[in-house]
Amino acid sequence: MVSPALQESLASLTTTERVDIIDFLQRSLVPAEVTDAERETIRRRDAELAADPSIGLTWEELDARLQSQWG
Repeated sequence: MVSPALQESLASLTTTERVDIIDFLQRSLVPAEVTDAERETIRRRDAELAADPSIGLTWEELDARLQSQWG
């Protein structure tokens, strides 16, 4: 169970900080093993984004969307 003090601390974080904590916790629980199929998907999507940057969002744009939706 998460202590009330920790809950209060987490509630005061920005969306970006919360995402960073989620990323940290996920990496601490499961070793990052990427399959060949996942690597190919990443390469393909990276090439698509390089060919047409308008299909993606910058981190700032994503953060703004998350802030507007989740505060």
